[in-house]
Amino acid sequence: MPPQCTYKPLNAANAEIRLLTILPGKLLAPVQCTLRIVSLNDPPNILVDAQRHDVTVSLEGVLRRLRRRRFATRSL
Repeated sequence: MPPQCTYKPLNAANAEIRLLTILPGKLLAPVQCTLRIVSLNDPPNILVDAQRHDVTVSLEGVLRRLRRRRFATRSL
């Protein structure tokens, strides 16, 4: 029997949520994910032409995936 997942409590004052990230894999391979807690009060940011811009958590995640080495340079 697989181990049972135990959640850490969320901090409502920090507007925390659990973010589930699905890891890449082959179609028939087991689905693997990571789970982390993020605060909606601290939006991630990215650099565009050396200027910081706040973005959504989901956009930051997509951009991180796209920049992996095998996708070194991408134009979207």
